[in-house]
Amino acid sequence: AVRSITYQAMRRLRDAGRLNDNQKGCFIKPRPREELYDVENDPFELQNLAEVDKYAPLLKQMRAALAAWETETDDHVPKKRRADEFDRETGDRLKGVRRKTKRKAKKKKAAK
Repeated sequence: AVRSITYQAMRRLRDAGRLNDNQKGCFIKPRPREELYDVENDPFELQNLAEVDKYAPLLKQMRAALAAWETETDDHVPKKRRADEFDRETGDRLKGVRRKTKRKAKKKKAAK
């Protein structure tokens, strides 16, 4: 996605100071830990409600649903994350970062 014509145009506009705060949202890093949006009334997801007290019960309910899903599907965040292979701004391949291919992983496993 970062190599797309649209993303590159957005980068140029951002660097030229021509984006408003909402348009700059795709460049926020790190993202907030939690995001909660009212997609019916805010379809462009501009107002993060995760820290609004009124929505705390819903956020708690959503956390519980996620925890149940993780347990049900045995889907968890890995303890160790692998490094990015591409620069998140430019999309250029990062030097020194190589993705293990299935063949290399099988050879390594067989050697053990």
